Amino acid sequence: MGTPSNIQDPLWYSDIGATHHITHDRSVFSNKNAYTGNDFVQLSNGSSMSIRDFGSTFLSITHSSHSFKLHNLLHVPSVNKNLLSVSQFSRDNGVFFEFFVDHCFVKNQDTKEIILQGKIHDDLYVFPHLQQALQPSVNTASSNNVVNNYDIWHKCLGHVSLELFIMLCAYKMFHIIIMLISVIHVLRLNLINYLFHLLLTLYIAPLQLIFVNIWGPSYTPSTNGSL
Repeated sequence: MGTPSNIQDPLWYSDIGATHHITHDRSVFSNKNAYTGNDFVQLSNGSSMSIRDFGSTFLSITHSSHSFKLHNLLHVPSVNKNLLSVSQFSRDNGVFFEFFVDHCFVKNQDTKEIILQGKIHDDLYVFPHLQQALQPSVNTASSNNVVNNYDIWHKCLGHVSLELFIMLCAYKMFHIIIMLISVIHVLRLNLINYLFHLLLTLYIAPLQLIFVNIWGPSYTPSTNGSL
């Protein structure tokens, strides 16, 4: 993990032996403090790496509203892979891991539902669909935070206006929006499953059957002139 290579991998890898989450990317933190202690990250080969910051963040699954908490996250600039402490991740999120030869699952502790799937890459279990979660600002006193997050949420919320965005921040409506997005996603999957169950024809080759969601043209042009 600590080779002199300057190539830093943005993906997240599970680590059974790690007591803390570790990242080389300082920008992923949602809450960060400078580390002033004397501890180091000890590697299996006996060498050590210095810690610059510590804090916490959230990771989300690509194209999903599900997010995971990451407490005890250390910023170690010289490490070239982001590491998830399996024990810490399990405790913080109420999940457990199942490891197989070429893949692994993260499951809900109560329902046993598969929440996240990883795969083998360079003999390590990696989660390619984990990314930094969007952390919208709800502090209306800081207009800079609102503007910085606006471009991302503007797209996620269907090109909502700035005025409506600020109103949602003020009333802390983002948790409701995330719930609605999750419900819509589930309904869409259920509709697709229902349509497939109605089909009696057997398709045996790619592209014999295509589902297409078509809408438009719109009567109101977008900001770039598209309909």
